[in-house]
Amino acid sequence: MISKQQLAALMNLDPGTPYELVMPPREMELPTVTMTVDDEVSVALRDRPELRQFSYQERSNRREMTAQILGAFPSFKGFVGYDGDSNSFLFNQSWAEWGAKSAFNLINLVRLPAERKAVRAQGDAIHTQELATAMAVMTQVYVARTRYQLYGAELATQGRAHAVQERIRGQVSGGYKAGTVSEQTWLREQMNSLVSEVRYDIAYADAQNAYANLYAAMGVDSFTPEVTSRQSVGQLSGALKDMWAKRQLAAVAG
Repeated sequence: MISKQQLAALMNLDPGTPYELVMPPREMELPTVTMTVDDEVSVALRDRPELRQFSYQERSNRREMTAQILGAFPSFKGFVGYDGDSNSFLFNQSWAEWGAKSAFNLINLVRLPAERKAVRAQGDAIHTQELATAMAVMTQVYVARTRYQLYGAELATQGRAHAVQERIRGQVSGGYKAGTVSEQTWLREQMNSLVSEVRYDIAYADAQNAYANLYAAMGVDSFTPEVTSRQSVGQLSGALKDMWAKRQLAAVAG
């Protein structure tokens, strides 16, 4: 009941609005991950935003070093101007002037070694953080891939168990109709079948979540600008399937 209310809120339905879900058929097939673990790690190191920000920080740090060096040099300023005066007794009522000014701050020169040392230390800290983050990202990819394999195997096990339970339920139902099986046994197997269905659905949801977490660990966006909320559910579903199929082919080709 709580899940149904949460889904209604996500669909922006008025409280108390009745609705029914059309359940899709149960499937044992999961999306196939054709990429190797090395390819997945390469994609994560390239696309994860946490690692991209370090590139910007390193570039900013290099420019900070250049700024510190340039700040120690003497400054040169040129000027040019045209002046005039309304005093008619002046020999020249208008004149032009130009020139250059130079200034040198010895304090900047004294501070330069310490500032360069601070900038280098900042660069080393950024590099260390980048390596630590890269290791964390690689670990996340390995863990996500292992979880997907684990939940895929769990789904296959639950699928086989559900199939066996369905055959048992069919045999017990036939015996109940023939009068050779008690109603208590028939009800028990009906309940066992319901529990088997729930376990299978949970295993399937876990496997799908693990599949999504794998691509999240690689830093792959779930949507593209071409997929919009203005599309119908069917169009949105088809667009997402085509997008992920193309990504699989591109990953294999890459």
